[in-house]
Parts: sequence; C-alpha cells; structure tokens
Amino acid sequence: MLSKPDNWIVRTEQIAKANGCGRDSIQSALREIEAAGYLVRTETRNAAGQ
Repeated sequence: MLSKPDNWIVRTEQIAKANGCGRDSIQSALREIEAAGYLVRTETRNAAGQ
C-alpha cells in the first residue's frame, strides 16, 4: 500500500484479490492493525451526502 499514490482509495476487495485471500480475512487484519494504532480510517461523503 505504501507504493500506491497518496490519493489511492484502499478497498478490502482490492487487497483480497491482489493477495489471493478472502475479504473477511483482510477485514479482520485491518481491524487488528487499526486497534494497534497503525491504521486510521476516514469516511468521506460526496456532495449529495452519500
């Protein structure tokens, strides 16, 4: 992920496909690294509030 551009949007499906594992295992790993403080998630909305 560090090799991706700054404006790259991370999606669990993309990570799972690139690594040949399931989406659930990626989500579990992301929760673990978020709990450890290595990941910060931000939610964005478009102009229509979606």
